[in-house]
This record gives sequence, C-alpha cells and structure tokens, in this order.
Amino acid sequence: PGDGSWGGDNRRSIGGYGGRDLDYTTGKMFFGGGGGGGHENNNQGGDGGDGGGMVFISSHGTIAGTGNIIANGENGQSSDYTSAGFAQVSNKDGSGGAGAGGAVYVTSPSTIAGVTITANGGSGGNQVLDFGSFASSNEAQGPGGGGGGGYIKTTGISSATNVNGGIYGTTNSSTMSSFPPNGATSGALGLVESAVFGGSSLAVFNDTICAGNSGLLTATGTPEVGSTITWYNDSWTQVGTGLSLSVGVLFSDAMYFYGSCPGTDFDTVWVIVSPAIVIDDTGIIISDETCIGNDGSITGILVSGGIGSYNFLYNGSNASGADTLGAIAGNYTLEVSDAGGCSDTSGPYTIGSSSGLIIDISSLVITDESCAGNDGNITGIIVSGGSAPYSYAWNGTTGSGLDTIGAAAGVYTLMITDQFGCSVTSAPFTIGSSTGLSIDLSGLSVIDANCLASDGSITGVIVSGGTLPYSYTWNGLVASSEDTVGIGSGNYTLEITDNAGCNISAGPFTVSSLNTLVVDSIGFVTVDENCTAVDGSISGIAVSGGSGTYSFAWNGVTSSGPDTVGLGAGAYTLIVSDDNGCADTTGAYLINSLNSLSIDTIGFVATDENCTASDGSITGISVSGGSGVYSYAWNGVVSSSPDTVGLGAGSYTLVVTDNNGCADSTGSYILGSVNNMIIDSTSYIISDANCSASDGGVSGIVVSGPGLSYTYSWNGTVSPSIDLINATSGSYMLIITDDNGCVDSTGTYFVNSISTLNVDTTALVVMAENCTAADGSIVGITVSGGTAPYLYDWNGVSTLGSDTIGLDSGSYILTVTDDAGCSEVLGPFLIPSVSSLFTDDSGILVLDAHCGLSDGAISGIIATGSGTLNYSWNGLVSSGTDTSNLVAGNYLLTVTDANGCVDSLGAYTVSNISGPVIDSSAVVITDDACSQGIGGITGLAINGGSGPVSIAWDNTDTVLDLSGLYAGNYSITVIDSVGCVDSLGPIVIIDSGNPTANFTASPIITDVNNPLINFTDASSSDVTTWNWYFDSLGTDISTNPTFSFNESGVYQVVLVVLNSFGCTDTASMEITVNAVDSMTIPNIMTPDGNGINDVFSIAGLLPDSYVAIYNRWGQKIFETTRYLNNWDGRTSTGERVPNGTYFYVVVDPNGVEFTGSLSVSGQ
Repeated sequence: PGDGSWGGDNRRSIGGYGGRDLDYTTGKMFFGGGGGGGHENNNQGGDGGDGGGMVFISSHGTIAGTGNIIANGENGQSSDYTSAGFAQVSNKDGSGGAGAGGAVYVTSPSTIAGVTITANGGSGGNQVLDFGSFASSNEAQGPGGGGGGGYIKTTGISSATNVNGGIYGTTNSSTMSSFPPNGATSGALGLVESAVFGGSSLAVFNDTICAGNSGLLTATGTPEVGSTITWYNDSWTQVGTGLSLSVGVLFSDAMYFYGSCPGTDFDTVWVIVSPAIVIDDTGIIISDETCIGNDGSITGILVSGGIGSYNFLYNGSNASGADTLGAIAGNYTLEVSDAGGCSDTSGPYTIGSSSGLIIDISSLVITDESCAGNDGNITGIIVSGGSAPYSYAWNGTTGSGLDTIGAAAGVYTLMITDQFGCSVTSAPFTIGSSTGLSIDLSGLSVIDANCLASDGSITGVIVSGGTLPYSYTWNGLVASSEDTVGIGSGNYTLEITDNAGCNISAGPFTVSSLNTLVVDSIGFVTVDENCTAVDGSISGIAVSGGSGTYSFAWNGVTSSGPDTVGLGAGAYTLIVSDDNGCADTTGAYLINSLNSLSIDTIGFVATDENCTASDGSITGISVSGGSGVYSYAWNGVVSSSPDTVGLGAGSYTLVVTDNNGCADSTGSYILGSVNNMIIDSTSYIISDANCSASDGGVSGIVVSGPGLSYTYSWNGTVSPSIDLINATSGSYMLIITDDNGCVDSTGTYFVNSISTLNVDTTALVVMAENCTAADGSIVGITVSGGTAPYLYDWNGVSTLGSDTIGLDSGSYILTVTDDAGCSEVLGPFLIPSVSSLFTDDSGILVLDAHCGLSDGAISGIIATGSGTLNYSWNGLVSSGTDTSNLVAGNYLLTVTDANGCVDSLGAYTVSNISGPVIDSSAVVITDDACSQGIGGITGLAINGGSGPVSIAWDNTDTVLDLSGLYAGNYSITVIDSVGCVDSLGPIVIIDSGNPTANFTASPIITDVNNPLINFTDASSSDVTTWNWYFDSLGTDISTNPTFSFNESGVYQVVLVVLNSFGCTDTASMEITVNAVDSMTIPNIMTPDGNGINDVFSIAGLLPDSYVAIYNRWGQKIFETTRYLNNWDGRTSTGERVPNGTYFYVVVDPNGVEFTGSLSVSGQ
C-alpha cells in the first residue's frame, strides 16, 4: 500500500513474502497471510486461500530420518463455473488469491538430516469465462494471485528446504490478457535463514550400583548458554548442581532429573540398584568329618538375587557352588559375588570331627534261656562315638538295636556300624540254658465218687526235674501236693510250676458217679377213683440196693413207703432216694374216675307255651344207676323230680347227681310259643278326610281266636272298638292284643286329604324393581273353589289379596289357604333389578408410585347413569373416576347414580417402583498408608431406580469408584430421576500407619576372635523389606542376618524397614567389639591320667570367669561361675564323659563371650 507503482491498470508480477519477519522488525515469526477473496457481483467469486501455519521445534537431541515438516499456504478458489445462456457471459467474478507460506523454526544441537522442510505459497484461483451464443462482453474480475513463499530458520540442515512462491491463476478473458500477467501476480520466493544452536548438549548415563551402596551421576556436554547444570529428585526437589551428583545409599532404583537452569532442557536419568545377593542358610546341613576322613560337608545353602552368574569362595578359595564337599573339620566362611561386583558373606560354619565307636559293657546283663525256650536276653550295652544313626548286627544278622531278646542258648557277637561305615565288634557273650519239669503217671489211681458224695480221689502222680520248690493246682485251685482226695465226680487237670516259672500239666482225669439204688414195679396194682370220691390207690412197688434209709415222694409229696392210697383221678410218679443222694424213679401211673349213673329220655314229652301263658311242660324222663338218692336241676333250678311244668318258651337242660358226686345231663329241650289269633281285613273300608278336617276313618276289620277278650290300638292310641273314627289324613296301623298276651297287627291304611281349592296364574304380570326403588310388583293371580274365605301369604307376610306391590328385587312365594285348611303354594316369582348405570374400565391407565411416594394415579374409567353420579375410591368421596396422589396399594372405585344404582370396579393395584439401591456386597475398601492418599472405595453397584441416577459423595466426587483417598469417613447418596434416594455410609478409610522397626543382637559385646553377631528382627508383622546397615562395613536385606565385625570398635547398626505401602521406620543399636586379650583356649584334651593335658586349662583366664561344657546334643554336662582350670572330663555328677566332640562357652568378667569346640579323647 502506498506504492505508486501499483497505480493505474498495471500489476506487479511478484507479490509479498509469507510468514517471515518483516523488513522493519526482527526476532518475530508470523503465520502466512491469507489470500484475498475474488471480487464478485454475480455471486460467483472464489474464496481466498488460508495462510500457512507456524512450526516451532526446539530439540536437544538429533532430528534425522525421513519425513516432512510442512507449513504451506492454501490455494485460492477458482470462480464458480456455470454455463452461459443465449447472448450471455458467465463466470465473470474474480477468483480467490492464494495463502502465503507459513513459518518454520527448528533448533537442534546437531545438523538436521533427511527431513524436508516446506513453507511454499499456494497457487491463485483460475477464471474460465463461458460465452453464450451471440454474447459479447469485456467484463472480467480476473484470476487470483499466488501466495508468497514462507520463512524457514534452522540451526543447520543438510536436507531440502522449500519456500517457493505460488503461481498466479489463469483466465481465458481476451480483455484481461492486455494486463500482464493476466491481471494477477505470483508469490515471491520466501526466506531461509540459519542460526547458531544456543541450547543444551547435556547427556548423563544411568549408574548401576549394588544394594546398600551410593551412586554417582556425571553429566557430559554443555548446558544452555548462560545456565547452570541442575539436578532434581523424582519429586522435582533440587538436590544438587554441577557436572556430577553423589547419590546416598540406595536399596531400590531411583529416578533423577537433570538440565539447564534457567532453561528448558531437562531429561531423566536412573540410578539402578542391582538386586541384593541373598544367602539363605535356613536349610543348611553340616555333616562332620567322620573316621573315614575328608568327608565333611556343608549343603542346603541357597543363593538368590544379584545379577548374572555367581562366584563362590570358601575361606577365600574358589568353590563350584554354595555347597562344599569332602572337607576336613574346621570353620568355613562363604562369600558370594555376582557379575555386577556385588557380594555377600555367610558363616562361619563349623564342620566337626566325629570320634570312633566305643562299646561299653559295664552294665551288661545276660539272661539264660529258660525251659520255655527262646527267651534268653543280652541287654545293657551302651555305644558312643562315631556318627549316628548306628546299625547293629548280632552274629551277622541285622537287628533293630543294641539289645537282643528272645534268643536261644548260644554264643553271640555284636557288630556296630555308624552312618559313615565305621564299625566296632564286641567280645563274644554266652547265653546258657536250664532243664525242664517231668510227670510220671505210671502209678496213677482214680477212685470214683458214690452218686453225689465227695469220696472220689486221684493219687499216684510223681513230679521230677525243674527247680524246687513246686506249686500245684487242680482245676486252677491251689493244692498242697500232686494228689487230690475227697472229690466229687468230674474232670480234673493238674498243673505244676517250678521255682523258675516253668509249667507242666497232666490230665484231665475223670472221676465218675456210681448208683446201686433199684426200684421194682413189676407187681404194682392201681385202683381207680369212684367219680370224685378220692378213693384210688397204687401198691405192690418194691425198693432195694443203695445206702442207708430210703425216702419216698409221690408227685413231690413225701410218703412213708412205696404204696399210696386216697388218690383222685390223675398221673402219679414215685422218686426214691438214699443217704448218698442216689435216686431212682418209677411211673407215671394213671388213676381214672368211674361213673355208672344213667338218664333215659326215650319217653319224654315236650308241650309248648301258649303265647306268654307259661303253661309249657317236659315229662316222661327216667333215671337209673349211680349211688344213693338222686338230685335234679333244670337250667340250674332244683327240681323234685325229672319232670317240670309251668314253663315259658325257651331252652331247657336237666342235670342229675348221685351221692358219689357222679352226674349226668340231658337236653337241651326247646319249648316254643304258640299264637292262634286271626285278623280278617278283607272287607276294610277307608273314609278320606276333607283337607285337614278330622272326619276320616277305617272300618270292616274282624278278629277271632282262643282269647276271651281283646284290646285295640291305632298308631299307638287305644281305641274302644276295632274301627278307626274321626281321623285326619295320614297312614294308620292297628294292633290287637288278647288276654293270653297274644298280639297281631294289620295295616298300613292311608286316609287321604281331599281339596277343591284352585289358583289361576294365566294373567300373571311381574314388574321389575328400578335398582333399589322398591317399586316391583306381582299381579293378575285369581283364586276359586275350596271353602271361603281365603288367606294370602307372600314370603310369610299376610296380604289382603293375591296381588302384591312395592317390592324389592328378589324371589317371592304365594301361599293361599281356604277356610277348610286347604292350601296352594305358587312361585317362586323373580323380581329383577334394572339399572341404567354403565361403567367401562377397558381404557384404564394405572401409574405406579415410586419409592413410597404418593405419586401413583388411576385414570381412563368411563361411567354414565341416571342423574348425578357419586364416586368413591376405597370409601373416600372423589370428584370423578380419575384419582391421583396415590401410594402403592389396591384401589376400588364405587359409582352410584340418582336411582341408587351402584357399580364397583377394581381392585386396581398401584405398585411401588423401588428407588435406587446401593449394593455394597462386593465393595472393596483400600485403606490409606502413612498419609499417602492411596485409599480407595471400589465395587459399589446401583440397582433399581428410575431413569438416570446422580451420585454425590460427601467429598464432592460424583463417580461410584473412588481412589486417592486419605483416612476418613466417606458417605454416598444416589438420587434417581423421580427423586428416590438411597445413601450409604460412613465408609471408613483408616491409615495403617508406618511399620515399627525393632531388632535384637546376640551378642551385643564381643571380641575380634568371636566377630559373628546374630541379628533377629523384632519389627511389626507388616514389614516386607529389611535394609540393614552395619555402620560403614556392609549391608544386608535378609530378615535375620549375621555379620562379622573383624576389627575392634563401637559400631552403629541401623535397620530400615518398609511395608508393602512404602512406609518406613528405623531402629539402631551399638555393637561393641573388643580387642583380643591374652587368653588362650585349647581345642583338645586327653584326660588319660598321664599328667599331660588331663584338664581343660585356659591360659590367661581372668578370675570369676564363667565356663559351661555341652555335648553334641546341646545337653549341659558341666557349669561353673568361677572356673579354676580344673575340668577333667567328668560330668557334674562325677561320671566320665565318652570320647567325642564337645562345645564350650567362656564368659569373662567383662561380659566378653568365647565359644568353640573341644575334642575329648583317651578316656
């Protein structure tokens, strides 16, 4: 603008620059300028192109490879093309100008290679006129100009840069061709500049250290101009400046930042901590050197951690692994190092030397084999020395122990072998034998017992051998000798035991029972009993043999002899016994009962009773035989003779008895009852009753028979004559009884009721009730016949006539009764109820309530009827059929019109749609730890509710799962789209706090000869990482480490513990290591009595020193608090200890402890 060369119709062929700095200012960058829009008056002009963008890259590394950095301007839009009509020219509006190229600025410490940078200007839009037939026009706005080239500035580039200007657009206007260049300009070439790199070239390599060591980070290169190298930790806290940074003791990888300050160049670097070597000797197995030699071993040590392969040293010498085999007795220390130069030590471990095997027979006991056999024993042998476990062999046969039991007599030798094959053999031991018992039965005599008497005996047994004295038992009962007398019958066994416990037995021997008693019944005589006279007898039985006086018993009843009299009928048995208890039996003998009584019934006559006259009889029976006077009884009633009279009908039996009690009976005889009365009803006449009148009757019946007089009863009512008179309608029966008690009956006879009453319903009219108006009626019934006047009854209510009006709907019955009691019943007649009330719920809409709110509704019911309608929902008056503001429940609508017509609809159920429910069944609560804000609440779920649910925590969070929480109480509330709410809380996040560091050491005070200290962790149970710092001497990460302080001094031991959350705590302790004094402790003694090395003598021992001696099983065998160099290899009870390896503990008055092994030999 303002340039005169742009005046008139001329145009510059080159346009302006793109995104470079202007000629009149420096140090600035610009976006490429946008192209101008084409001029238009026909709405066909083209849009201008956008200017190129701006790219700024500041690199502190290398930019290389392939690719493009582009900030080109956009092409201008051509004018809109349309076809021209007749005699018209179209597309005369101007095209858009192109956008200029943008700006690119790249800085890098090294030359940019392989990457092409482009900031070209865009091309101008074209214009194409279209001429219709016979068209002529010179008007044209022209094409668009090209955009200017952009701006590129770098600190060095070897690849291509492009800042070309865009070309101008073209036109087919003959008029515009007179304006070079076609009315538009091209873009000018842009600007490419270079600059000196003023950034940082710093580089720092990661440092790798061993755990527990410090690191050193060193920078190379230069910082940004005018800045200082600055170091930061991973929290961006400045920790140093300058070319290097010393890092303190680390146990885990640490990240640091370095760069220029002030400046923008910062990068990360790591101090990488190699995994610590961990020597685990919890499973260590130390095998002492045996008698074989060079066979000690240390196994079971495990090594982990570190990097790469391990190198092993035992006592400074190379080893193939953590195990050492084929070693001699001594102390061994293991050192393990890895490929990174990190190392750890463990030990020392002591390999002892085992003494040889020793057999001690001072307590030997040999038990000879007894008469029982295979019960000899050798016990009491003691073995010591060698290396357990031991194996045992008696006479070459492997045994389970030192003792041999259950052995036969003979010579035995014991060989003992320890686990390393060392063996020792005993002298031979002899088990003797003893002789057994013998029984001689050649003179045996057995004498039987008499029946039950104890007068048997067994004698003549002779015993020899065994060890005197002998003991005797007969059938388990102690006896004084081998003979037994005064015994009853039975089997007897003798057992003899000698003084050595050997047994022998004889028998069983049988002592029998002898019986000579004889009962002779050849001449026995029985006499039967006469009926029940008890006059039977048994005689003629003889008894012989046996011993002493006899006793007799018939059927268990004592008798004075073998004969018995005065017997009743029955079976009888005799038992005879003597003074020795011998017995014999005879019987049974049968005594019968005899009867000669006889009854003759050949001529008997039975006469029946006449009805109930008791005039029957039985006669013609005769009796003979028997003894004395007879007695008679008919059916148990005494009679003076066999005849009986005056009998009623029934069954009769006669029993006859004589003076001996003999009895006989006859019967039973049956007497009947005879009735000869006759009733003749062939000519009976019935007279019917008039309806309910008492004017009916029955006549024409005749009775005959032997009776002298008769009584009559109609239906139970006594009648003076045989005819029935004055009877109402019904059924009747006649009963006649004569003076002999004979009874007969006739009937049933039916007296009918006759009526002429007539009711006519042909003109009947029934009118319905209008709902509840009580306006129904029944009319048109007529009554005739019968006996006037008539009575009318409708449903129990008397009326004046047969018509009834003013009726409710229902069922009605009419009863008409004339004066004669005749009646007719009509009906039922049904009066319906007619209603004009109409309801329709087919279009009902029920809206449920939400979470207990009153927002339910019912609508869509239609009701029409007579007059004004009344509505009620569940008994509450409503203005219409619709109802709202409902809680969940069942609802019934009642509609009533002006005529009282009622209709009920429903029930309709308004359900309750539950609100949102917070489900905490799967909730996971993560507590915070040492105020790190790592707590969290996850796993909550929301069930139910309506529509979207909003979430609100009391800490303003609006999501279900929370993280990054500190200790505290947290509550959540959820609300659905209808306002239903649920809440939960408080949910408590606690802070688990820091771990607690603590440990013990043993010993706390020591000397350089006992440099190994055992450290035992006593920290809280949540500790997961242990970092031990043994002053400046070394570190360890095991739980319970050991460490050797090989130089005297006071050392600070620090334990730093971490839990799984990274929380820490620290504990410390001082360890005192004293210098070696002049005390010398021997490791061998030979208490063999030669005056040389017979006692455990410690040179330079301070007074009042404590000394204790332990065997290899950890048992204390000697102890004193004032040792006088006088232990001679004996226990505190004075017993000599076996040869072997023992262990001493020496504590001087200053509390310095000395331990070691002591070999005792020559005992």
